[in-house]
Amino acid sequence: MQAQQEGEAPRRGRGRGKGQGRKDRTGQETVKNVTKLNDDMQKLTLAYNNLAAAQTDFSEAVKKTAEKSGFLASVVRRLVTAKAGDKFDEVKRQVDQLGEVFELA
Repeated sequence: MQAQQEGEAPRRGRGRGKGQGRKDRTGQETVKNVTKLNDDMQKLTLAYNNLAAAQTDFSEAVKKTAEKSGFLASVVRRLVTAKAGDKFDEVKRQVDQLGEVFELA
């Protein structure tokens, strides 16, 4: 944690200050180009809408699989995200340790 400078307002949150904006290679603030933003806006909006639809589809698929398998939806979701994110071994270790803790409690 960084020390507060004299006359400086106390910091809050996770230690992150206010965003400073994009900088170029020399550290200068970049020139903003609204035209380039507008050029990509339709593509970005479509991608966002596709993401929302995919999230809904995934949630529905998890619920259906949970109902068919008898497992909780949160368990099915955790398994799928662990396998898809290449974190299966890490999540399995966490689950094994959690099981040990519950057996000892």
